[in-house]
Amino acid sequence: MKIPTNDDIKNIMLQNLSKNANALNLSDMKSNEYGSFLENLAQNEKGNSTVYKELEKEVAKDAKMFKQFDFMRLMNRLQFGNLNDKERAEIFAKMTKIASEI
Repeated sequence: MKIPTNDDIKNIMLQNLSKNANALNLSDMKSNEYGSFLENLAQNEKGNSTVYKELEKEVAKDAKMFKQFDFMRLMNRLQFGNLNDKERAEIFAKMTKIASEI
């Protein structure tokens, strides 16, 4: 199934608007109303891209925060856990990996 693009969605919305106007016999509907509709769609697209950028920033910030929580959890486990040498080495490896990512 093809994922519709923004242009596909605009075309579908314009077709639906035209069908609804014809079905309701709205012959007095002016072309500037169609123009303002398209302008609103363009503004929404700009707003959507801004929202997506903000969401990407939030996701990156949240990912870093969760890595810090994981690091702290591993540190507590290392400090207070009754671990053998193999488990301790695994925890050190995980902590080193997380520290390099942060």
